[in-house]
Amino acid sequence: MNGWRRQWCIRGAAALTIGLLSCRMVAIALAEDGANALQAMVQSDWEAQEVRLGRTAGSPTSIREALRRAGLLLDDLRARADGPALATEVAALERLRTEADRAAGLDADARLRLYYELRGLARDVALKNPLITARPILFMKRDRFPCQMLHEYIAYFNQYSGAFGGGVYVLEEPGRSLKIRDAIAGRLPPGCYSSLALSYDARTALFAFAERGKTKPVLGSPDQRYYHLYYFDRFGNLELLYRDPAIASTYPIPLSPRRAPPVLPSTLDPALGDQGELLLSDVSQGHFPLPKDRPIRSLRIFQVLPKTTPTANQPRIGHANAESARMLLGTAPVEADGSAWFRVPARKPLYFQAVDAEGRAVQTMRSIVYLQPGERRSCVGCHEPRAAAPERRNLAALTRGPAVIQPGPDGTRPFSYPRLVQPVLDRHCQRCHDGTPGTGKSGLVLTGEADGLFTRSYNNLKPYLRWYEWGGASITQAVTYPGRSGADESRLTKILADATHASLALPPQDRDRLLIWLDGNVPFYGTYDQEQQRQQRGG
Repeated sequence: MNGWRRQWCIRGAAALTIGLLSCRMVAIALAEDGANALQAMVQSDWEAQEVRLGRTAGSPTSIREALRRAGLLLDDLRARADGPALATEVAALERLRTEADRAAGLDADARLRLYYELRGLARDVALKNPLITARPILFMKRDRFPCQMLHEYIAYFNQYSGAFGGGVYVLEEPGRSLKIRDAIAGRLPPGCYSSLALSYDARTALFAFAERGKTKPVLGSPDQRYYHLYYFDRFGNLELLYRDPAIASTYPIPLSPRRAPPVLPSTLDPALGDQGELLLSDVSQGHFPLPKDRPIRSLRIFQVLPKTTPTANQPRIGHANAESARMLLGTAPVEADGSAWFRVPARKPLYFQAVDAEGRAVQTMRSIVYLQPGERRSCVGCHEPRAAAPERRNLAALTRGPAVIQPGPDGTRPFSYPRLVQPVLDRHCQRCHDGTPGTGKSGLVLTGEADGLFTRSYNNLKPYLRWYEWGGASITQAVTYPGRSGADESRLTKILADATHASLALPPQDRDRLLIWLDGNVPFYGTYDQEQQRQQRGG
């Protein structure tokens, strides 16, 4: 096998400035470092790649694919103005192409040798790419919790996942050696690492770090270690650069200066203070058509509150599994043409509901949006395709100033069932649902005394409610559909409108309280703090 080298397809890395490090390194080397160890590791990885594709290394198909990918990569590098000298590799590929044409007639050992030679040639070519030649790679070792697959998740900096250990390192000769340098070199205590970034001048590394003692066994599985550094190009060439069997390797970044991008002028308006503005073009535009008989008249604006405990359901917020505490900031009007323009607090995670004239949510947002102070953002519609553009028309909402959010009723900032819902039950339901025997009395007790984590009425209403949650009894899972919000799906809404309850005549403000609660995912608490929960439970 000729020289070992390789380019890595770099992922974007978030620059979270918790740890700040000047790039002075201390050299270390893995015990298994050496050409033979690396070659054996790479060949084993080649074989594993073929298994994942449902074939074996050395099969005629694997040989054809290796030949095809190597040829495409060679052609691409030769066409570059700054491309390397590749005459030797071109001649070698032509020789191997001739042998590959006769692969079907070779025995298994001969085909495997041919496969290895093709992969080795492709690897050598990849490592001559000017994007990686003589460029060390900065990377991070960490125990990555297997479920953290989305880039939005940085890390669990607590005892939940046991994500202990790791550090920041430099791979000296990517693809040719396993030699690394330790950028931390004992300057930080044991802890958790995440989110590596590099300054444009390549002189400063930035990363997230939280000190943590190894006080309990690591949770999870061996899969936490199965992240390694690879070269991957658009032709399908996949080459292992570095693997540490004991811990995952992540966030690879070429350790070389880059030209800083131009600084764009700020679009933030200081006159807005600690607020931002949102403009909605047409609420009816979206992936799923809204019901024609339920025109949207307002938007509910919710704020998701920071989770202050590390584990789901500790403590519980309500019936929904893994529920988030929230508050209703209020409502903003939607014009007859579907447009809306309103101000919201900045730096808050917000989501919206499109509400009809009866006060029921028609569609609910399942993601969140933030605004920075002074920021203005707009959207085409409600869950519209990302590439959609608004119609060219004058928006009715822009004929007036931005609306100010109108607060909701007591018990919504944050949610508190004893203050939002129980007063309605006390005013209108106790005649039949107070738990006492007698003519016309119901066995469904809706009184507000404490009952376990919640109250008697909250627990007894559970069979008549629907909500969204992680798994379990969720109305739907990842997607919300128009006309399937909590008030639409809950039996309680239909019961209140049936013949038995025709004389109830709920005042509009009390009916709105129930609809807000049903559409707000029927929470009991609006806090994770146990003392505050005790206070909420007491009203």
